Amino acid sequence: DAAPATARFPAATAQPVVLNHRGAADQAAVVASWPTGGGMNGIRESRQLEILTQLFTNRLMDAMREKLGASYAPQVVSNWPVDLNGGGSISAMAQLQPSAVPVFFATVKDIAADLIARPASADELARVIEPLRQQITRAATGSAFFMYQLEGATTDPSKFAALRTLLYDYT
Repeated sequence: DAAPATARFPAATAQPVVLNHRGAADQAAVVASWPTGGGMNGIRESRQLEILTQLFTNRLMDAMREKLGASYAPQVVSNWPVDLNGGGSISAMAQLQPSAVPVFFATVKDIAADLIARPASADELARVIEPLRQQITRAATGSAFFMYQLEGATTDPSKFAALRTLLYDYT
Protein backbone atom coordinates (compact mmCIF):
# COMPACT_ATOMS: atom_id res chain seq x y z
CA ASP A 1 0.00 0.00 0.00
CA ALA A 2 2.93 2.37 0.58
CA ALA A 3 4.41 1.85 -2.90
CA PRO A 4 4.04 4.81 -5.27
CA ALA A 5 1.37 4.46 -7.92
CA THR A 6 2.62 3.75 -11.41
CA ALA A 7 1.06 3.77 -14.84
CA ARG A 8 2.31 2.26 -18.08
CA PHE A 9 1.41 3.12 -21.63
CA PRO A 10 0.13 0.12 -23.60
CA ALA A 11 2.59 -1.51 -25.98
CA ALA A 12 2.39 -0.45 -29.62
CA THR A 13 0.59 -2.71 -32.06
CA ALA A 14 1.36 -3.31 -35.74
CA GLN A 15 -2.31 -3.01 -36.63
CA PRO A 16 -4.97 -0.83 -35.01
CA VAL A 17 -7.03 -2.47 -32.29
CA VAL A 18 -10.63 -2.67 -33.51
CA LEU A 19 -13.56 -2.78 -31.10
CA ASN A 20 -17.14 -2.92 -32.31
CA HIS A 21 -20.11 -1.04 -30.88
CA ARG A 22 -23.84 -1.59 -31.11
CA GLY A 23 -24.63 1.88 -32.38
CA ALA A 24 -25.24 3.15 -35.89
CA ALA A 25 -23.23 1.31 -38.55
CA ASP A 26 -22.19 4.58 -40.20
CA GLN A 27 -20.33 5.86 -37.11
CA ALA A 28 -16.86 5.06 -35.86
CA ALA A 29 -14.61 6.52 -33.19
CA VAL A 30 -10.89 6.48 -33.80
CA VAL A 31 -7.96 7.21 -31.48
CA ALA A 32 -4.20 7.32 -32.01
CA SER A 33 -2.01 7.83 -28.91
CA TRP A 34 1.62 8.41 -28.03
CA PRO A 35 3.20 8.06 -24.57
CA THR A 36 4.49 11.15 -22.79
CA GLY A 37 5.36 11.48 -19.11
CA GLY A 38 4.00 12.55 -15.79
CA GLY A 39 4.82 14.17 -12.48
CA MET A 40 5.36 17.67 -11.19
CA ASN A 41 9.03 17.60 -12.21
CA GLY A 42 7.94 17.74 -15.85
CA ILE A 43 5.12 20.24 -15.47
CA ARG A 44 6.74 22.70 -17.88
CA GLU A 45 6.96 19.97 -20.52
CA SER A 46 3.30 19.11 -19.95
CA ARG A 47 2.32 22.72 -20.60
CA GLN A 48 4.38 22.84 -23.76
CA LEU A 49 2.73 19.60 -24.89
CA GLU A 50 -0.57 21.45 -24.56
CA ILE A 51 0.71 23.92 -27.15
CA LEU A 52 1.73 21.00 -29.35
CA THR A 53 -1.70 19.40 -29.07
CA GLN A 54 -3.38 22.64 -30.09
CA LEU A 55 -1.09 22.90 -33.14
CA PHE A 56 -1.84 19.26 -33.97
CA THR A 57 -5.60 19.81 -33.57
CA ASN A 58 -5.57 22.77 -35.95
CA ARG A 59 -3.60 20.88 -38.58
CA LEU A 60 -5.73 17.75 -38.19
CA MET A 61 -8.98 19.67 -38.50
CA ASP A 62 -7.79 21.44 -41.65
CA ALA A 63 -6.46 18.25 -43.22
CA MET A 64 -9.53 16.13 -42.47
CA ARG A 65 -11.87 18.77 -43.88
CA GLU A 66 -9.71 19.08 -46.98
CA LYS A 67 -9.38 15.32 -47.57
CA LEU A 68 -12.90 14.26 -46.69
CA GLY A 69 -14.84 17.39 -47.56
CA ALA A 70 -16.80 17.02 -44.37
CA SER A 71 -17.04 18.99 -41.19
CA TYR A 72 -15.44 16.54 -38.76
CA ALA A 73 -14.29 17.84 -35.41
CA PRO A 74 -11.15 15.86 -34.56
CA GLN A 75 -9.22 16.85 -31.50
CA VAL A 76 -5.86 16.15 -29.94
CA VAL A 77 -5.51 16.14 -26.16
CA SER A 78 -2.66 15.79 -23.72
CA ASN A 79 -3.02 13.92 -20.46
CA TRP A 80 -0.17 14.48 -17.99
CA PRO A 81 -0.81 12.97 -14.55
CA VAL A 82 0.88 15.21 -11.99
CA ASP A 83 0.59 12.61 -9.24
CA LEU A 84 2.39 9.87 -11.21
CA ASN A 85 5.88 9.85 -12.71
CA GLY A 86 4.59 8.45 -15.99
CA GLY A 87 1.49 7.30 -17.79
CA GLY A 88 0.81 10.47 -19.74
CA SER A 89 -0.26 10.51 -23.35
CA ILE A 90 -1.14 12.59 -26.36
CA SER A 91 -4.21 11.27 -28.13
CA ALA A 92 -5.71 12.29 -31.47
CA MET A 93 -9.36 11.30 -31.84
CA ALA A 94 -12.42 11.77 -33.98
CA GLN A 95 -15.87 10.44 -34.58
CA LEU A 96 -16.39 9.78 -38.28
CA GLN A 97 -17.64 7.30 -40.86
CA PRO A 98 -15.89 3.90 -40.81
CA SER A 99 -14.63 4.43 -44.37
CA ALA A 100 -12.69 7.50 -43.13
CA VAL A 101 -10.72 5.62 -40.45
CA PRO A 102 -7.74 4.81 -42.73
CA VAL A 103 -7.66 8.46 -43.86
CA PHE A 104 -7.57 9.56 -40.23
CA PHE A 105 -4.65 7.28 -39.35
CA ALA A 106 -2.68 8.31 -42.46
CA THR A 107 -3.34 11.99 -41.78
CA VAL A 108 -2.31 11.73 -38.13
CA LYS A 109 0.90 9.95 -39.11
CA ASP A 110 1.69 12.61 -41.74
CA ILE A 111 1.02 15.50 -39.35
CA ALA A 112 3.16 13.94 -36.60
CA ALA A 113 6.04 13.49 -39.06
CA ASP A 114 5.61 17.05 -40.34
CA LEU A 115 5.62 18.50 -36.82
CA ILE A 116 8.92 16.71 -36.22
CA ALA A 117 10.46 17.78 -39.53
CA ARG A 118 9.07 21.31 -39.77
CA PRO A 119 8.49 23.39 -36.64
CA ALA A 120 5.44 25.60 -36.49
CA SER A 121 5.69 29.06 -38.00
CA ALA A 122 5.47 32.15 -35.80
CA ASP A 123 1.96 32.80 -37.13
CA GLU A 124 0.81 29.25 -36.43
CA LEU A 125 2.21 29.43 -32.89
CA ALA A 126 0.54 32.79 -32.27
CA ARG A 127 -2.85 31.32 -33.26
CA VAL A 128 -2.42 28.80 -30.46
CA ILE A 129 -0.56 30.78 -27.80
CA GLU A 130 -2.74 33.90 -27.79
CA PRO A 131 -5.98 32.03 -26.94
CA LEU A 132 -4.10 30.15 -24.19
CA ARG A 133 -2.78 33.46 -22.83
CA GLN A 134 -6.29 34.94 -22.80
CA GLN A 135 -7.80 31.84 -21.20
CA ILE A 136 -5.24 31.80 -18.39
CA THR A 137 -5.43 35.55 -17.86
CA ARG A 138 -9.24 35.44 -17.55
CA ALA A 139 -9.20 32.36 -15.30
CA ALA A 140 -6.55 33.90 -13.02
CA THR A 141 -8.97 36.65 -12.00
CA GLY A 142 -10.84 34.23 -9.75
CA SER A 143 -9.87 32.52 -6.52
CA ALA A 144 -11.09 29.13 -7.76
CA PHE A 145 -8.31 29.12 -10.37
CA PHE A 146 -5.63 29.47 -7.71
CA MET A 147 -7.31 26.94 -5.43
CA TYR A 148 -7.28 24.40 -8.26
CA GLN A 149 -3.67 25.14 -9.21
CA LEU A 150 -2.48 24.87 -5.62
CA GLU A 151 -4.46 21.78 -4.69
CA GLY A 152 -2.09 19.50 -2.79
CA ALA A 153 0.60 22.16 -2.41
CA THR A 154 0.80 21.61 1.35
CA THR A 155 2.25 18.15 0.66
CA ASP A 156 3.94 19.06 -2.64
CA PRO A 157 5.47 22.55 -2.42
CA SER A 158 6.65 22.33 -6.05
CA LYS A 159 3.11 23.39 -7.00
CA PHE A 160 3.89 26.89 -5.72
CA ALA A 161 6.84 27.20 -8.10
CA ALA A 162 4.80 25.66 -10.93
CA LEU A 163 2.12 28.31 -10.50
CA ARG A 164 4.70 31.09 -10.83
CA THR A 165 5.72 29.83 -14.29
CA LEU A 166 2.27 28.89 -15.58
CA LEU A 167 1.68 31.76 -18.00
CA TYR A 168 5.31 31.78 -19.14
CA ASP A 169 5.25 28.03 -19.86
CA TYR A 170 2.11 28.31 -22.00
CA THR A 171 3.28 31.35 -23.90
